[in-house]
Amino acid sequence: MSIVGRSDRRGVSVLAGLLAIVTFVALNIWVDRLLRNAQIDLTQDGIYSISEGTLSVLQSIKEPIKLRLYVSDTLEALGPDYLAHAKHVHEFLQEYARLSKGMIRIERVDPAAFSVEEDLAVADGIQGIPDVIQGVEVFFGIGGTNSTNGRYVLPHLPPERATFLEYDLTRLVHDLAIPKKTVIGLMGDLPIHGDRTTRTPPWAVLDSVERFFEVRPLFGRIVSIDEDIDIIWLAEAGELDEPALYALDQFVMRGGRVLAFIDPFSEFLAAGSQAGVPEPRRSSVEALDPLLQSWGVKIPARRVVGDRPGALQVRMQRDDRIVVTDYLAWFELGEKAFSKNDLTTAQLGLMQFRTAGEIRQVSDATTSMETLIQTSVDTGLIDVSKVEYAPDPTQILAAFEPEGERRVIAARVTGLVQSAFPSGPPKGMEKLGLDEAHRTESTGPVNLILVADSDLLVDDTWIESQPMAGQALAVPFANNADFVVNALDTLHGSSAMVGLRGRGVVHRGFTVLRKMEQRAEQLYRAKEDALRDKIRELQDRITGLQRGNQGQGLILTTQQQSSIEDTRSQMLNLRAELREVRFELRREVTELETSITRLNIWLMPGLVAAFAMILAGWRTYRTQRYQRVMS
Repeated sequence: MSIVGRSDRRGVSVLAGLLAIVTFVALNIWVDRLLRNAQIDLTQDGIYSISEGTLSVLQSIKEPIKLRLYVSDTLEALGPDYLAHAKHVHEFLQEYARLSKGMIRIERVDPAAFSVEEDLAVADGIQGIPDVIQGVEVFFGIGGTNSTNGRYVLPHLPPERATFLEYDLTRLVHDLAIPKKTVIGLMGDLPIHGDRTTRTPPWAVLDSVERFFEVRPLFGRIVSIDEDIDIIWLAEAGELDEPALYALDQFVMRGGRVLAFIDPFSEFLAAGSQAGVPEPRRSSVEALDPLLQSWGVKIPARRVVGDRPGALQVRMQRDDRIVVTDYLAWFELGEKAFSKNDLTTAQLGLMQFRTAGEIRQVSDATTSMETLIQTSVDTGLIDVSKVEYAPDPTQILAAFEPEGERRVIAARVTGLVQSAFPSGPPKGMEKLGLDEAHRTESTGPVNLILVADSDLLVDDTWIESQPMAGQALAVPFANNADFVVNALDTLHGSSAMVGLRGRGVVHRGFTVLRKMEQRAEQLYRAKEDALRDKIRELQDRITGLQRGNQGQGLILTTQQQSSIEDTRSQMLNLRAELREVRFELRREVTELETSITRLNIWLMPGLVAAFAMILAGWRTYRTQRYQRVMS
């Protein structure tokens, strides 16, 4: 009986195994067919999911759009990352075509060497990457056309921008679907358009803005602003004269929108001085003060904000050695700093600022001020004199006294306002015939976005260049440009693309480690300064003894020599103590980093081993129990 029972059990086990295999295969076929378009995005920012902003853009398409995906058959020559990315791009485009309900047509093209397809790729503006081994060019990009012969292109799709894929694709579709752009008037001293005389290219932020808007530079003598300009973009406008101020005032009075970057100290313009010392110039805070007063806000002149938790680390030379320290005037702000109630900032993750000011609402303001970006509580104000001439970050850190309040860096101002020129046009403009059109108050609630920093527009504060095939690839590490375009979008009244900007810039800092480093840095700097003062004092004592006797032509006495030796011994002890302080600066942080590294290495294998041991024990227990029952 036992032999037959064992044989039956073996047959049942084999049959069960075969049934399990068949079920597994059938389930995979069923899932592949019915859930082909299903996906699970486990990233915190949802960078692999179709967002509501993209759906809004796709549903707004009125005329057919054709997208050509150029993928060379030799793409693997650029690396395995390109193959995986190409598959991801193709899947995204197929999803776009499906969600657009046929308004987007996708064509995949292989631009083989010396073929008609290669000529088509070059004509569409697709960038070829040289394959030095095979001696051909590899293409991987997208060209798009609409029914009015409008053309836009993504010349190259590197894997480094994989997290920005949805934004890049939706921006391309948006440009093709909405060819007419809002007109932005750009005023200010920053060379955002570049400088042909010095061969300086346009700033990257301009490229981001021009993808959605028509940017028209305003310069020279300005006495009025054209009616077809929808928004004024002020970029550190410190050289505006009174007629230009009046033109800007009346633009706001008639309902014009303004995005203003008003800086108490522009590092970029200060660094442009040929002599190495910042040229005296009027800041935009001083130039725009009459308008700021009429708008119900003020920005303290010659005061910049220092934020200790977000301070960036910089390298500097001190006493013939390189040290790394926190520079409080340069800081970055994360998600907690951004208002979630305004589309301009709701989706942003990280921005970087340099010598930014703060915005305050005046007591008798007739407007409302909504905070868009604010600092942490551990902040204080720093006089511009500390940062404009060869700043010393260690001294700024040592003298820093936080005041325990958040500082507003960017704000939206709305409401009815009075003109800053209640008596009419300023003197000298009588012959221009502007009196009849003069407005003493706004025709309706104004809508202004003010930012107390202009250096955030500079390329270095938000993008880094990575070499690729002999060219520089710009990869954002902060949302500075996203903020600018979002602000212009919301001022214009559009919100379709706002939800996409900010996705892909991932900042996962080790906050515990960062706080430990800052605490250790503060303690270390205080001890280091005290020890250095003592060492200098002892050095001065030795020098004084030696010089006094040398000047008189005398030989040092035994007591003086003994005093010098004792002083040198004290100096050696102080130097040893200084080295110990430097070591302690990193010891606690290093120990925590080591613990985290060990945890990352051993946690998962340990959990797997523990689970395997528990499972083996449970199976042994079941087997023994079964044998006891059968016996």
